Amino acid sequence: MRYKIAALSSSFNYPHHPLLFKGVAKAARELNVDIIGITCGSLNTPEKEIRMRNILYNFINPKLFDGFIIPYSSLGQYAGYNKFREFLKPIFQKPCVLIGADEPDFICINSDHISGFYRLTYHLIDVHKCNAIAFLRGPKSHIVSNYREKGIRKAFKELKTDEKNLFIYARDTNVQEARRFADEIIKSKLYKKFRFAILCSGDGTALEVMQRLQECGLVIPNDIIICGSSGSPEGLFSKPSLTTIEQNVEELGYKALDILIKQIESGYEPKTFFYGALNSYRESCGCGLNHKGKKNSFGQKINNELPAEQNNLSAYLHFFRQFGFKVITDFNLTELFSMLKIRLGIKHCYLSIYHSGAAEYEYSEMLQAQKNGRLLLVGKDNAMFKTTELIPENMLPEERYTLIVEPLFYQDEQLGFITMDYIDHNGLIYEAIAAQIAGAIKNKLQRDRLYIANRELKELSVELEYSQREIVYRLSEIAETRSKETGNHVKRVAEYSRLIAEKYGLSGKELEIIELASPMHDIGKMGISDDILNKTDRLTSEEFEIIKSHTTIGYNILKNSGREVLTSAALIAHQHHERFDGSGYPYGLKGEQIHVYGRIVAIVDVFDALACDRCYKKAWKIDDIVHFFENERGRQFDPVMTDILLDNIEEFRKILSMHKDTF
Repeated sequence: MRYKIAALSSSFNYPHHPLLFKGVAKAARELNVDIIGITCGSLNTPEKEIRMRNILYNFINPKLFDGFIIPYSSLGQYAGYNKFREFLKPIFQKPCVLIGADEPDFICINSDHISGFYRLTYHLIDVHKCNAIAFLRGPKSHIVSNYREKGIRKAFKELKTDEKNLFIYARDTNVQEARRFADEIIKSKLYKKFRFAILCSGDGTALEVMQRLQECGLVIPNDIIICGSSGSPEGLFSKPSLTTIEQNVEELGYKALDILIKQIESGYEPKTFFYGALNSYRESCGCGLNHKGKKNSFGQKINNELPAEQNNLSAYLHFFRQFGFKVITDFNLTELFSMLKIRLGIKHCYLSIYHSGAAEYEYSEMLQAQKNGRLLLVGKDNAMFKTTELIPENMLPEERYTLIVEPLFYQDEQLGFITMDYIDHNGLIYEAIAAQIAGAIKNKLQRDRLYIANRELKELSVELEYSQREIVYRLSEIAETRSKETGNHVKRVAEYSRLIAEKYGLSGKELEIIELASPMHDIGKMGISDDILNKTDRLTSEEFEIIKSHTTIGYNILKNSGREVLTSAALIAHQHHERFDGSGYPYGLKGEQIHVYGRIVAIVDVFDALACDRCYKKAWKIDDIVHFFENERGRQFDPVMTDILLDNIEEFRKILSMHKDTF
């Protein structure tokens, strides 16, 4: 008999949780253990998206599992140990390993945060001559941060640095608090009085603080040194690259399962295990590329190199273009499950929604189930099951498995959950799949609680318009990104278009349509190769003809939709390169032969192209742009709409300023 273990997690949006689970999954393969990962969120968190996940705690049945792996440092940091322990009291009756805790009643696993922060602080004081440090540590209840603070104080004491110059900020580490903290540092002007450094509990927090300081004109590390502490991949790509502490979270996950199985089989006395952490000194503390290969005071190499293995981002983007478009236009679960199997290798997949008549989500309905790559027959006789089962026993794979349970929710409404076979993909893949399916289910449930999963969606509800808006922007941003544009281009085009349409006198409904449809003007670029799209040299005549075909490609992608927004987007994609004098493409339409939407987007697309940096040119000055449109009035562009642009140029500049590109 194989052991069945539950590995709890907050969310795969947190960079260290996918790595932790990856280590658990690796150990499970070697030890022949079944794993169900449950992304149930941190208790009492102020973050709504994470708090919505807490519903999954209600469905964890300890009787179904032989043991639990619990990352306390994430799940319990807001609740505190006593409340967290009381809340999970039934779970704690089973063998457990706590990660990021140091509790006498349990087996705990930790990175050696004391040594990691000691070495980092020592490095900052000894090498970079810092004489004041601010530590954004997280809530007082966060046990791991207590270790980190001990390491900092140890270095201060050993180097005889005045502890009055150690500033501890015990507060949350979310985006809003990180930016507020940065504003407080700027206002305090401490960085002008000292050689100042900021240490943060987590790379995400450090990157938010760094971004805010840079927005306010400070130079990192010249004005302030910034350091993180979780070793996330994002820190390698930031500018400057982020000094951090690599916690080897994957190893913690591996060791957690290994120790848990030994505890189940032979019993372990409560004990805390510590595993080493590696300091990575990079540009944000002043250790730049010129330090590559050198060693610091502790004999550790300065690490500024990219990882050997990187996620195939291009392949994921291509998959989600197709998957997202399939979700919004044709919510056919059979085809969606097939895509997950063929494209991502996810052979086990179970989609469940909460039964509308059940109190407190007691029962759920299985909409679709796939085991070993084959669809299971789901009907009225076997669709309903107790939610605490998560997956009905008779639907589980016979061979060893590692599964992930992701909650499905839309805004404030709980919908159900999806359970997927774990493959060593980027953890965000599972979050993205769940989010897209949740939006589609929400809209499907507005019409009918379906038992048969692949029934055609006949009409979209009001909520679908919201999901459609989101997915339209995502698809449009993907198309623009392929040609080195930023996502803000499509946002600006939408607002410019609405502004001209309003001044031109279009109806309220038409304003909504053009605002939503205009971002998809270049959706046809998905069909153009990157080599041509991003070529900086002059295009050949053959290459220019290929570029021109993006108008027809975009039209063909969108034309068969029954939704007015998408048919309008098809028209815009087709006509936004037509010219008022008839010399444009693809058909050489002239004057009012060009639809009003096409004439509007033709103007705003060119305005934005001139006003912003592109891969082949720098942004034009506003005076030069005005002169250009004056010359092209009545030739390339509708004269009336050109006058609207010129008469409202300041409003265009405001939109441009609100949605600046960040590279």
